[in-house]
Amino acid sequence: MPWAPLLLIGLMLPSGPLLDEDGAPKIEKLLAASREALAEREARVLAMLPPAIEGLNHPPSSGEARLAADSVRQLGAAVIPHLLPYLEPPDGAGPFLATNVANLIGELATPSILPELLSRIQGKNLTIAHNALVALSPHATPAHSEAIASLLERKAANTQTLALEVLTRIGDPRITPKVIPLLESERNELRGAAVQALIAFEDEKGIEALRERIVKEDHALIFEGLATFFADRNEPKLPPQVLARARNRLLSSNHRIKMIQLLAQMKYENAVQPLEVLASSEGENFGVREEAAYAAYQMGSTTGAKAILDRWEEAIRDRPTSWQNWRGIARVYKNLGKEKSAIDSLTKAIKYKTVRTRDADVSDLGLEMARCYSRMEKTRESYLCFKKYKIPLTDEVMNDPELAKLRETKHWEDLIRYR
Repeated sequence: MPWAPLLLIGLMLPSGPLLDEDGAPKIEKLLAASREALAEREARVLAMLPPAIEGLNHPPSSGEARLAADSVRQLGAAVIPHLLPYLEPPDGAGPFLATNVANLIGELATPSILPELLSRIQGKNLTIAHNALVALSPHATPAHSEAIASLLERKAANTQTLALEVLTRIGDPRITPKVIPLLESERNELRGAAVQALIAFEDEKGIEALRERIVKEDHALIFEGLATFFADRNEPKLPPQVLARARNRLLSSNHRIKMIQLLAQMKYENAVQPLEVLASSEGENFGVREEAAYAAYQMGSTTGAKAILDRWEEAIRDRPTSWQNWRGIARVYKNLGKEKSAIDSLTKAIKYKTVRTRDADVSDLGLEMARCYSRMEKTRESYLCFKKYKIPLTDEVMNDPELAKLRETKHWEDLIRYR
């Protein structure tokens, strides 16, 4: 019944009856008032829009653009239909207008406007498609993947790159076949974005394409991104030429630890000598040195690991405040099963602590020492570490497998008693 909603509205009116005192239907007055309110809002939008558009023609960080954006936000989603035509900047507009408008549409958009943006993304006008994607980006879901992926076929690198960035965030593996061809792009930015998308998709076909790509990738940052990805995956095998390049990047890479981990996983023995050079480099941080020493051991070179540790100790011998380095050296010795050497290094770390060293750091060093003693079945010495360094008995410590020997003794009962 089409009049049912109107009857309901009438029943909800304060006076109850459907007619007013003049005999006119109240619903007509209600609808008239609604139309008047809509007309007033439309007039307000039309009045405020020209100066707002003028302000949005300025750089986003400018005062003019910020004031204009605030005035548009006050209008809410009702202003979006009036903003859509500016996704293609009019003649004479500056370079900022369309982007500012697109960002505002994205900020104000409601679900009802998304089909309109998707339609423009798939339209023939590339400028409008690009800016519509900017607007859609905050709301993009896998349901929009196909429409967004259609932009990958357009020969405009900045639009393709933007599409890849949005698809990376969505993480829809169905798009993998459309991304793989972009690994051959001559544009580094586009190729790098394709790599990141395939990494995000975690699709086996995409990962296989990345394995092929790393062999011929000549851009340093993209190569390092791929190497980092395969290091995190514990990749079982990569071609020798890839490992050789990773080795050659050791001294200049911003991702040295990941390079080291990759080479260690592959047991690439040719990297031991560069690792020795790296560990003795002036100013190299203790995290890199620690990884280098343990990597040499993983590669089967106990001699190389010892050489790295010797060079490391030599490099910090005259720097008594380097307690963190001694802690790193201790961790390597412990990983190598050399608990006594680890304890010696931990002792130096505690000795060389500074006024900036927190009590918690000293307790952590003492805990590492207690673990080493427990592994050596020297449970009394392990117990004394708890007393001397005031090691708290947290839940993690209570269940620590490295303290198993200590927990079998009366010393542990004593610690529990005074917990």
